[in-house]
Amino acid sequence: MSFQAYLTNIQAKTGKSPADFRALAEKKGFTQNGKLAPGVKAGAIVKWLKADFQLGHGHAMAIFALLKGTVHKLPDDTPLEEISEEIEFLMAVQQGLKALDEGRVVSHEDVKARVASWAHRGRK
Repeated sequence: MSFQAYLTNIQAKTGKSPADFRALAEKKGFTQNGKLAPGVKAGAIVKWLKADFQLGHGHAMAIFALLKGTVHKLPDDTPLEEISEEIEFLMAVQQGLKALDEGRVVSHEDVKARVASWAHRGRK
């Protein structure tokens, strides 16, 4: 099913358009000026959409993709599975950059030493 088909089904079920969901997300504090608010995770938005609109996980993730802005870069007929993969990748990159900013990293030399120790243990 394409992303546009998900949005059409969501509107038929809830009576809410993508613009309505953007406005509601802004009122709830999930977005600020049309972008996800800092610290807002997919899980919080999915929980809200399931509770308030009885949306399934896939439909809720489609709204999350809409709010995150991921879908503006993809064609309308992109399958939701590809959109979900794109969101997961972008979130992983954000988490990695945050860890780097916070100094939660391991040097290349330390990684090589750890891997070497694993290989050595396997030979016993």
